[in-house]
Amino acid sequence: MTINEFRECMSISRTRTYELIRSGELAAVKAGRRTLIRADAAQAWLDALPSVRPAGGR
Repeated sequence: MTINEFRECMSISRTRTYELIRSGELAAVKAGRRTLIRADAAQAWLDALPSVRPAGGR
């Protein structure tokens, strides 16, 4: 998927997307001048995010 498709799907900014790529948290590939994010890389990034605990600790 393109950078724009990824950021819209994940509701994060373009800047944050490129920060994730630069830091190595999100894998990306180049196709000519285009930067693309494979679906498995997007899923791996999503899976690595911390879980949210419900209020009250249950």
